[in-house]
Amino acid sequence: MLVLAARREERLKKLQEEIQSSGGHAIYHVTDVASYEQMEALAELVLKEFGKIDVNIKGVLYGIAAVLPTIMK
Repeated sequence: MLVLAARREERLKKLQEEIQSSGGHAIYHVTDVASYEQMEALAELVLKEFGKIDVNIKGVLYGIAAVLPTIMK
């Protein structure tokens, strides 16, 4: 099970179709990840549809930690 999120619905539809034609299961939600409110809505959708959120975000956190000192200057 996979939830796809991006701003361009046509790309999301195409990717969803590719995943499903390969035997996978995917849904999508048009989302601007720069919007906190839209990310909250995405999280609510995932919880409603799947009952949990399973995310590996170590890479993102490590990236933030690596650049944060520079950003803070």
